[in-house]
Amino acid sequence: MVGPDHSPPDLLQVIKGEVTPIERQAFEAWIHAAPENRALYEQTRAVLALIDESAAPERIGTRSWAAIKAHLSSGPAAQDPKVRSSALRWALRVAVAAGLTVLGFGLSELRNRGDPEMSFGPEAFATGRSETATVTLRDGSIVRLAPSSRLRTLPTHGERRVWLDGRAFFAVAADSSRPFIVETRAGHAAVLGTRFEVRVEEHGLRLVVVQGRVALSAGSRTVEVGAGEMSRADRGVVPSVVKVENVRALLDWPGGVLVFQDTPLADAAGDIGQHYRRKLIVDSSLASRPITAWFSDETFEEVLTAICRAARARCIWGEEKVTLEP
Repeated sequence: MVGPDHSPPDLLQVIKGEVTPIERQAFEAWIHAAPENRALYEQTRAVLALIDESAAPERIGTRSWAAIKAHLSSGPAAQDPKVRSSALRWALRVAVAAGLTVLGFGLSELRNRGDPEMSFGPEAFATGRSETATVTLRDGSIVRLAPSSRLRTLPTHGERRVWLDGRAFFAVAADSSRPFIVETRAGHAAVLGTRFEVRVEEHGLRLVVVQGRVALSAGSRTVEVGAGEMSRADRGVVPSVVKVENVRALLDWPGGVLVFQDTPLADAAGDIGQHYRRKLIVDSSLASRPITAWFSDETFEEVLTAICRAARARCIWGEEKVTLEP
């Protein structure tokens, strides 16, 4: 099988129609060789469409890249991590070939993710006293680190394991064959695919679950924490589970936390609306559409434009609310 990284004809030139008959023949053979090749081609076309529609002639701004990033993370090709990683590299290549400057692009997006021959680690990330960082791990999971925090991926097989000291918000890529485990000095949390925060404190840890379920283990006791719940694991105390009326209010991050991993559009809209104090209405036919994206300092308009593009939705802007329709 010819993979998406095995030197197909230059897709930018193919889309522009600037290829020879021989190159066109090679392209046709490549695109029919594997489904992921066609998916990569369609993603590249989509990136070009986003650039043509929303970029100034001299550069891609934050708004455009946010749209591209969200689109590549939520389109059909996003189901294959290798295709998604290739598509992200193509997005950068397309922008450079068009003579544009990409703003807000994280180098972690270029990591080779999802390759079963690669171990999960080791990688290490750290933040200073006044900085945060958002990193994308090799499996596609997204982690936002709070100030004075350290995260280390551990080289293991059959599972994804990290060590955390400090505070981090996790949006874990689903993988039923490899559980994701967060180790700390006070206990560990195991998940398959969800969004949650772990905060390591002096005498224990705090777990807040936004989406999915997490198994928290401390000592000989394990409790299951679901969406909208919080648990603490303090030394010498059995972990307990508490229902929280508004878990987002506990996520008092600098700049807020807008990180989505296969998150239903209705839930993502709820987070966005609360973060920006704006009212969002999602059509019921779009409510379950999955979104994978992260945002740092983009404006409400930039974030919502990106989300609407990724969800293939139409944003209807009103004075008091924004409606997302098919």
